[in-house]
Amino acid sequence: MSVAQRAHALSSPMGPLGLGAAVLGAGGAGVSVAEGPDALGWNAAALASEGWALAYSTGSGGVASALHNALGLTGSLDQVGHVGLLVEDQRFGGSFRESSFAGGLAVSAGPWMRIGTLQRLLQAEPGGLRGWSMDLGAAFKVPLGGSWALRLGAAGTDLVSSLAWANGLEEAQPSVLRLGTALEMAPGTWLAVQSDRLDRQGGQGSSQWRLGVQSAWLQQRLFVRAGLTQADASALYSTAGLGGRLNLLRQAVEADYALLIPSNDAGGAGLRHLASLRWTFDLPAAAPEAGLSRVLKDKSGRVNHARIALATAPGMDTKEWQLNLKDKNGKIIKVFRGKGAMPPAVSWDGKTDDGEMASVEGVSYDLRSTEANGKVLERHALLGPASAQLGSLDTDF
Repeated sequence: MSVAQRAHALSSPMGPLGLGAAVLGAGGAGVSVAEGPDALGWNAAALASEGWALAYSTGSGGVASALHNALGLTGSLDQVGHVGLLVEDQRFGGSFRESSFAGGLAVSAGPWMRIGTLQRLLQAEPGGLRGWSMDLGAAFKVPLGGSWALRLGAAGTDLVSSLAWANGLEEAQPSVLRLGTALEMAPGTWLAVQSDRLDRQGGQGSSQWRLGVQSAWLQQRLFVRAGLTQADASALYSTAGLGGRLNLLRQAVEADYALLIPSNDAGGAGLRHLASLRWTFDLPAAAPEAGLSRVLKDKSGRVNHARIALATAPGMDTKEWQLNLKDKNGKIIKVFRGKGAMPPAVSWDGKTDDGEMASVEGVSYDLRSTEANGKVLERHALLGPASAQLGSLDTDF
């Protein structure tokens, strides 16, 4: 494959597709609607998804009879933002192979806006092509009332890049600027339009338009998609797609298929198929914790007053909680419980539920929280001094 052929394959509507079978089925108009792993191929600002998500896609056809495989992972890290990893492998014409590894980061820039970047390392054989590139993106979602929302997206792919072949020849990576908007009428149902500006080697440029629609059925278990891409004055691509979602053990599994059909004047390109499988899951959450932040005892060592600090993992949506205190024999001597978010601490007057004074020595606890999604988190431990996470013995009382 020559440099010119590679540039054509990468910048065409049938070029790199990332993990976006769902997006491709709707005309590829994904800069404003892609989320989670799909965003790794369309807009790095939209890496956020419901929990962590692992996705795989495979496809074939298109320019130079490309074969495409991709694996991606997205999720959220406390105090960092939304992160993503993408591994892609593409083969053109049966002999030219290009592989890449990318890492992305997206952060909130306000209640309705996210910005993100994707850094990509690339290599190709034969020819020993090596290099890197960078994408930037921004995503907005503005509520309009009820279930309606306006989505806006902007992304630049390969805005900065450095590529060189083993013989020293440098190559200019084609860059793409995408601008799009979508009207969301209900969860999972939207109409999107997008404009792409492609800048090829030598300063040549071209534009293309994309139009896509997705409709959700059966409480977002079935998705029907269709779209159009006008690549130039004569080349028209139509797309169609189906998707299904089901829950297995409270984890969502989604399968998507997209078919891209070129018109007779689309540069001799054939049909392109892309299928994706996506698994959304939650990382094991840290169990809630309890500890003594202050204890006042009488001369016999019995508790007059104690402050028991409580803590849950950040971002938890607690529905109800319960703290059981046990003596050294394992008998429950005191119960605290509540609805809604767990308080930072509870006060204990040292008495058991039977009205007797208790000793703090050898006391253990069971702390249980039930989250809004039904998940139950529990911790069983000795009731000792509060950790740094829970607070200070000197200042937290």
